[in-house]
Amino acid sequence: VYGSDACLMAMAEVAAEMKDSVEMFVGSQEVEPGQGWPYSTWMRRWASNPTATAAEVSTYLTEEFTKSYDGGIYGHSDVTFSAMDLTQFPAFFSALKDLNASLANLSPSDMRATKSLADATQEFYLSDYKDIFDFVDRLQSSKVGIQSSILSNLKDAVQKMVISVESTDSYANSHGISVWLPTDVGTLNRHKTRYSNLELNKQTKWLDFLTLVNR
Repeated sequence: VYGSDACLMAMAEVAAEMKDSVEMFVGSQEVEPGQGWPYSTWMRRWASNPTATAAEVSTYLTEEFTKSYDGGIYGHSDVTFSAMDLTQFPAFFSALKDLNASLANLSPSDMRATKSLADATQEFYLSDYKDIFDFVDRLQSSKVGIQSSILSNLKDAVQKMVISVESTDSYANSHGISVWLPTDVGTLNRHKTRYSNLELNKQTKWLDFLTLVNR
């Protein structure tokens, strides 16, 4: 298990860099409050089941983190937390690659509509960090010309990869995995060179869509 007691780390791009090294990845899509993880309550729960699997330990942390900020030992703060099974990345890559290919064929009007949907998607402290499931869900509810099966396949892949996700009420549209989804060309241009070298982009060519949607 790799756990990130830091901010904004539950991103597909971050997790993809570790997919060949660890089985589980845990972290927050949002900024974490200063107190960080509730180590005491999490460790007590783990100690009560010392033979817990990696998935179980990851789920314990997801649940205890959110409880600690939802009236628990750290009071009240808006938080998200999730655990991912990185062995599911091949299916996620394949589904995202299929979506990317479909997005590339959109008409100009559908591309503008897609950009508006991206703007409306659940975001976090950095507005270009978006929840991928929420984005796809909005596409599926729209009239944008993408096959529903392509969108359903990606949603299924996300649900299989995210084994546990918890959030406070402010993040009802948080489903456990963020992606980079800038909707202004300035942000895209500042980071696209470095982004092009990330494993997620190498596997899916996601940057191709980001370039098209920001024309």
